[in-house]
Amino acid sequence: MPLADRIVLITGASGGVGTVVTQRFAEAGARLGLVGRDRERLVAAAAAAGSKDLDAAALLLTTRDQVKQTVAGVAGYGGSLDVIIDDAE
Repeated sequence: MPLADRIVLITGASGGVGTVVTQRFAEAGARLGLVGRDRERLVAAAAAAGSKDLDAAALLLTTRDQVKQTVAGVAGYGGSLDVIIDDAE
């Protein structure tokens, strides 16, 4: 599946595997929604990815409402959510 302009939500994007996944999807031209616990590390991961179409939120997805709001927000980029990478601990 070509990834250019696909809308991708990545949880756990502020560390480890999540930062690498973020980088790869950004390089492929995906539009990214990033979620992670550590705001500073999340901002650094977003900056390193260099994606033009990117939204990042430092939060824990601990309730059903938080998950719904996050998915709806990322899908609000102008289409449907195409890929979810759940790397959260």
